[in-house]
Amino acid sequence: MPSFVEQIKNNKKVNKMIIGGVVITLVGGSLLWYNTRKNAYALSVNGEVVAVVKEKEQATAAYEELVTSLKKDIGVDIAVNETLELEPIHSKASEMNTYDELVKALSENISYGVEAYEILVDGNSYAVIDSQSAAETILTEIAKAYLPAKGQLTLEVATVETETSGETEVSQGERAEEENRAEAQVTQSPNTESTEVTTTTNNQEIEKVEVADALPQEEVTNKVSVGNIQVEENAEETEETEKQEGQKIQRTMHGLDFNEEVTVRNVYVDQSEILSAEKAKEVLLDKRYETITYELKEGDNIWDIAVKHGTTMERILELNSQIVDETRMQIGDVIQLEVPKPILSISTVEEATFKELIPGEIEYVEFSDLYKDETKIYQEGNDGLKELTVEVTKVNGVEVSRQTISEKVLKEPKTKVIAYGTKERPVVTKPTTNSGSSSSNSSSSSSNSSSSSNNSSNSGSSSKPSTSSGKFIHPLKGAGRVSSGYGSRWGSFHKGIDYAASAGTPIYASAAGQVIYSGYNNGGYGKLIIIDHGNGYQTYYAHCSSLYVNVGAYVSQGQNIAGVGSTGDSTGNHLHFEVRKNGTPINPTSVY
Repeated sequence: MPSFVEQIKNNKKVNKMIIGGVVITLVGGSLLWYNTRKNAYALSVNGEVVAVVKEKEQATAAYEELVTSLKKDIGVDIAVNETLELEPIHSKASEMNTYDELVKALSENISYGVEAYEILVDGNSYAVIDSQSAAETILTEIAKAYLPAKGQLTLEVATVETETSGETEVSQGERAEEENRAEAQVTQSPNTESTEVTTTTNNQEIEKVEVADALPQEEVTNKVSVGNIQVEENAEETEETEKQEGQKIQRTMHGLDFNEEVTVRNVYVDQSEILSAEKAKEVLLDKRYETITYELKEGDNIWDIAVKHGTTMERILELNSQIVDETRMQIGDVIQLEVPKPILSISTVEEATFKELIPGEIEYVEFSDLYKDETKIYQEGNDGLKELTVEVTKVNGVEVSRQTISEKVLKEPKTKVIAYGTKERPVVTKPTTNSGSSSSNSSSSSSNSSSSSNNSSNSGSSSKPSTSSGKFIHPLKGAGRVSSGYGSRWGSFHKGIDYAASAGTPIYASAAGQVIYSGYNNGGYGKLIIIDHGNGYQTYYAHCSSLYVNVGAYVSQGQNIAGVGSTGDSTGNHLHFEVRKNGTPINPTSVY
């Protein structure tokens, strides 16, 4: 058994070994800690390391300096597009970037959007402008184009409450993704030594670098509409009188607004996306095309529908291959139309007061004491006059609806009664003797002279009216065919000539003159134009599909004034054409 002294000696050896091991462990651990300790921060932009810094405050200071400089140079608010993060790492001193290198690395690796304002129409963005005030100026100019002269308006701007829950969900998802990230791979920027540092770390150690000036402002959406309108410099006088197409029309504008929902909201975009005011205005006033269905109504024809909807007859036929003969379409048929639809349109409501002619009726009665080629005025007649007040709704200046508010007859029309003969003229036999012949010829001449005199006194002067060409011209310039002539017809008297022609066939002014009636006539004429040519002559163009001239307009001979149709009391597309002398219908062929 070892002695006590020997045991002590042995224990000293063991203790030395233990102490030596502890010292070695401590020294080795210290060296390992020193060589792997997190003594720096890797700065990454969207996950890519661009610099390594000693202190994280350096990254924040450099980022803030860069953003401040950018805002000062650009002059507007900006929002950085990328996410900046700091992650603790171990790095050699030689691998760390200087402050200037840090600023340069950030400027080369971040992008930004500048604050701007987008104009949305029905929720769709069409133009981005540099400021809210510029957007409002553009919208004001577009709306003012439909105000009367010297009219003024103000816009009404109201902030729209927006839902933010969706944005919150997105940001929460991003945070969850970051929290689940267990491994981060960091690559140093070329500005440092070409050393790739990969570290596995707790993702909670990753810290975002945020500077208030680099964050976008809260999104604000404003709804824009037209507020007050003033159509006169004197606020007490709201009624405007204007002269339009030869007659005075009193107009009072009650309302004006955008026809679509218009909003403006702040966004951050690349500077190249911002439009000039003129370009933005041009975009908003541009037209798109949409396809709609249309059901034919009484009096419709393809030509009229095309004119009314801003398209062409050829385009309608192209879209509707089922149309074999456009002149034989029926009420209730459904067709496709491609119509222009402006991005932004202006709706106006105005009250208009004007006078309108009431064409006097002409009644024909049989008279047995007159020969068949004779007429006689039994009762003189006259046209009437009425004053109408209507509410007119227009979109971009084009009338879309009209409602009659009041109608006042200023002068009642009076029916003109004309008798026409039914008696056959006696047959004059040729005499067998010279004396008889002379007497008979004299009698016949006297009779014809009397008849001619009678017709002349009843129908007015037989001389042709004075026009630029010396006479009237065919109202269809020879197109169509005569479907019903002037004179006795079906036990009554036909006051004009009917020319059958395809719907939309151009109708021309038979002579120069002034339009005294242009509208729908409820007396059977349908859409009617009356032109006064002076010297007592007037021409009537009835059953039209479309009317191209307004009351008061002066037209030249041969000017296209309407299109052939079948409106009013009509069984098919045709033009009913009348010539009147001093209010009495005469045979149109007598003036051609």
